[in-house]
Amino acid sequence: MHWKPMSLVDYPTTSDSEDDSAEDGLIEKKRQRSDSTSRTPLTEPEKKQRRGESMRSNVDEEMSRIRQAPFVEGNWPTYVYCSFRPSVNLLDLIGRINQRASAMVPTTQFVEFLEGGLHISLSRTVFLKVFQIDRFVNVLTRKLTGRRRFSTGFTNITNYTNDDGSRSFLGIDVGHGQDELASLVKDVNSVIAQFRQDTFYDNPSFHASIAWTFGTALNGSVVNSMQDLDAELRHFQFPIDAVTCRIGNKLYSFPLEG
Repeated sequence: MHWKPMSLVDYPTTSDSEDDSAEDGLIEKKRQRSDSTSRTPLTEPEKKQRRGESMRSNVDEEMSRIRQAPFVEGNWPTYVYCSFRPSVNLLDLIGRINQRASAMVPTTQFVEFLEGGLHISLSRTVFLKVFQIDRFVNVLTRKLTGRRRFSTGFTNITNYTNDDGSRSFLGIDVGHGQDELASLVKDVNSVIAQFRQDTFYDNPSFHASIAWTFGTALNGSVVNSMQDLDAELRHFQFPIDAVTCRIGNKLYSFPLEG
């Protein structure tokens, strides 16, 4: 079956690219494990999003807003991930998780979801030259052709920190669907390696981030206080029907078959 990735957003200007590069350089600096359409009532995360109190997107959260790589004109930050739209019930659970976290760590910030969805990373942030972009998209298209849709679920709440300990995060770990995600990472890595960029972690801990704060306050003690919510989290399953690649401010969607 022949298909083309769908472009969703135009390329930004150079100044936009600089802003994105400043943020995107942080996208996968997290260590893989730290120390331990109906009108329904808005959940607390949704209310926060409407008021602009959370970060702008899950991707922005993972970027951590801290410049880790200097801006180089002509370099386009590139990031590959899967996403899905959480149900009202999952949003409610995420709201309760964040409320508990905020009670223990008042500086906790809720993560707003880019495109309305939770994100599961399939790559680090890598940087492409303008002349490489079309080829990268074409190679990734060919590599992902024939990949099948699958479902994923979550097992437990966990915490992560970035490499320098300047930020800590709460995430929900993927359970069912790990094998399929690992297979997608293998495909994405093979494409990224052709462009001599850093591939993803050897043993990635697939997760979706839901909250963050400065420093290491979102630690194992916070997670341990929420163990009673893990069983509820395991009830949720969601379809993964596409892979998304973000290059600068431009998005490409690669639909999965089936």
